[in-house]
Amino acid sequence: MTTISGLENRIDPKVMVPDLQSGDRIGAIKELVDRMHQAGWVDDSLSFLQSVLVREDQESTVVTEGVAFPHARSHAVKRLGAAIGVSREGVRFGDQGEPVHVVCLLGVPTSNSGDYLPLLARVSQTFDDRAFQECLLECSSSEHMYRTIRAAL
Repeated sequence: MTTISGLENRIDPKVMVPDLQSGDRIGAIKELVDRMHQAGWVDDSLSFLQSVLVREDQESTVVTEGVAFPHARSHAVKRLGAAIGVSREGVRFGDQGEPVHVVCLLGVPTSNSGDYLPLLARVSQTFDDRAFQECLLECSSSEHMYRTIRAAL
């Protein structure tokens, strides 16, 4: 399968969370931002978190049943990439709709972000597949999530 400008470098098991602990939008996003910061993908986690929440407040990023794609451009982001978390219980992303079980946080650097839209399109298409979502919900480790996502992309 052809990759989108090094898609294999846009995901990493270090930023996969197979068991999000928070049941609300802010907490779940913070868990993923923290993983990106720990992995060295984000310099300033608070600044990036604020950017993501401002973007999320403008328009919900729940784009398909059970899946959300919070994202933001930020000077704090060092490289384009995705942190992915799974919640079997579900995360509340608003007052309406079903709970979200898969959260895919995209970090976009303010410079060199030309691959952002192709990445978002590819990831959105993949995560829209209900069978793929079910596979992710069965993953018990970050490495298992990583292999599942790599196989699907």
